[in-house]
Amino acid sequence: MAESKSLLSASNLTKSYGGVRALDTVSLELSTGETVGLLGANGAGKSTLIKILCGLVTPDSGSIIFEGRQVGPLSPKVSEQLGISVIHQERHALENLTVAENIYLGREPKIGPFLDNRSLNADTQVVLDRLRLDVSPSTPVQDLSNAQRQMVEIARALSFNAKLVIMDEPTSSLSETEAERLLTIVDELRSQGVTVLYVSHRIDEILRIATRTVSLTDGKNSGNLAGGEMTRENIIQSIIGRTEAARRSESRVAGEARLVVSNVRTTKYPDSPVSFEVRRGEVLGITGLVGSGRSEVARVIFGIDRPVGGEVTIDGEPLSLGDTLNTIKKGVFLVPEDRRNLGVILDFSIERNITLPSVKDAGGPIVSEAGSRSMAATQIKNLSIKCATMDQPVSSLSGGNQQKVALGKWLAKDARCLVLDEPTCGVDIGARGEIYDQIDALAKQGLAVLMISSDTDEVLTQCDRVLVFSRGGVAGELSRDHLSKDAIMRLAI
Repeated sequence: MAESKSLLSASNLTKSYGGVRALDTVSLELSTGETVGLLGANGAGKSTLIKILCGLVTPDSGSIIFEGRQVGPLSPKVSEQLGISVIHQERHALENLTVAENIYLGREPKIGPFLDNRSLNADTQVVLDRLRLDVSPSTPVQDLSNAQRQMVEIARALSFNAKLVIMDEPTSSLSETEAERLLTIVDELRSQGVTVLYVSHRIDEILRIATRTVSLTDGKNSGNLAGGEMTRENIIQSIIGRTEAARRSESRVAGEARLVVSNVRTTKYPDSPVSFEVRRGEVLGITGLVGSGRSEVARVIFGIDRPVGGEVTIDGEPLSLGDTLNTIKKGVFLVPEDRRNLGVILDFSIERNITLPSVKDAGGPIVSEAGSRSMAATQIKNLSIKCATMDQPVSSLSGGNQQKVALGKWLAKDARCLVLDEPTCGVDIGARGEIYDQIDALAKQGLAVLMISSDTDEVLTQCDRVLVFSRGGVAGELSRDHLSKDAIMRLAI
């Protein structure tokens, strides 16, 4: 490959929202054919920088030079014409359209005034083959798994033949196998001269693919690492300002069985009955490849879906499966994987989100404002939710703080069992540690915690026992003394 040259030079970018400065004279240099890891805690300014580069946000000041000429103001269309593609953390695929229609939306090939479906599907197949994604171009996106939907968005970005691809937490909903496939594609893009700006809280991914890193802290440039400087310890220090030893919770003392799942068969896997128990004071992990049936069991436990068969009890009392209100009444709560659509109400304030599940507990039509604010203030303090005021909308918070709100609304009630589906997905290292500390404290108070996670390191360090799912059933159970990545993967496949 020819010697790299400057592709993008952003200088002194500044952006404020009201009295809050999201970016403060941030600069970024990118050369052709390199992969740069963009690091920073939630709220550090990464998302604002990305939105400026893709034309969704106009900076208050600063300049951008792309391929030697100054550009701006950028718009999404201008950004794409320059050759900048963005894969956002939150999925934007249109579920009622097919895979092909999503990938080439607004750029569909036509014969005269008519859509050329044959060319559309053929062009789409080329991109899908590049990603080794085994789905048909004519498949409706609503029929795909979360991981497949994420890959469709990646396929759309690649279909532009971009010069700069910005990836914001692209593997957050992918299994380890799918994530490794994506990282291989990133390597291939770099070898083809494409520049990748890669945002991830997964340090192993950064170490695996990045040629160097750029860090942001509180909206400002805070450091660069390259070559031998890129170690796990240095990366953590550049993100949170200190090193952090690997976390592994002390041994917990588990009590009697609290949540018991007996021969539950989900509609997706009717021939794979699932049985297990979660004890008081323990964190039971469930892991496995995407599509292994983990989340389906969580939905049955919480009452979202009715099972084909089986039963679930809490402290010996049967849950009315398919009745979420009954499940909540008995103290079994779910923090879902998709926090933005299912875990919080983005337009509601922090206070209203936290207190919403507890409104019926007030015992009448009038809710005490003082009681409501006190409840919210307690959770904001306990979970270290970073906000200016409890009255601001949850949409204004970083991903990690949104996750804390999704957790806090249940902690404001009397919980007996907490089901956590991907509890730290897209959460930075600092906030992740705070969530782990809260989970550990809850277990030590006697709660039964069921943690569903595709993050192997999270499972290894936070769980007392682990169930590995495969094809809708439990492939095996691993005690704390026998936990390892190799053991988990052998069972998962």
